[in-house]
Amino acid sequence: MAQHDIRRAMRSDFDAIMGIGEVNNGRDYLRYSYESFIDDPNNRSYVYMVGGDVIGFSATFLIDGGLSLLSRGGRVKASVQGQGIFRTLKKYVRQQYQSIESVKYEVLTTNNVNVSARPSLRESFSELSYKHDIRRATRSDFNAVMGIGEVYNGKDYLRYRYNRFLDDPNNRSYVYMVGRDVIGFSATFLIDGGLSLLSRGGRVKASFRESDLLHEQPV
Repeated sequence: MAQHDIRRAMRSDFDAIMGIGEVNNGRDYLRYSYESFIDDPNNRSYVYMVGGDVIGFSATFLIDGGLSLLSRGGRVKASVQGQGIFRTLKKYVRQQYQSIESVKYEVLTTNNVNVSARPSLRESFSELSYKHDIRRATRSDFNAVMGIGEVYNGKDYLRYRYNRFLDDPNNRSYVYMVGRDVIGFSATFLIDGGLSLLSRGGRVKASFRESDLLHEQPV
């Protein structure tokens, strides 16, 4: 199986990126903007590699004084479209900006496409609408975590144990954020003298339960 890799794009990648295929109905601006993209200090461009072949590309720019992350020129080879390549690429790019606290939003440019009529595009684009983040849970997150929704058929113990979980020295609890909203929670405990890791109280908002975004792991 060929190795998959994502790396920063270089000037020498120009021909390979142009070889990905036709986009924007023949009005592809990237051919004339690529070098300026690479030279822009607010740009980070990435290529998706399979083996030695470039099959995907995305350019990202910090705009609005660092408040927004703009995606431009994205493309994937037709032969691998529908396999989650673009989603994986965008997830990786998003992770590269997690340490930049000023970024609050993600925006993109696209052609005249009916996103609502194409489920794969609707899912990919909706994932880019807000910044995603995973962080340690705090006491102030209680109401948001409880607002994720009903679990355990009405027998949810977390409401009565949340603060105790956070106070436990063997506990690390995390929330998954989309924009400013808490959409996921998990509490983990070191037990058996540090030999085992126990997960408790996990939950995800119903509207996100089918998304593979929640497979990301906190570090």
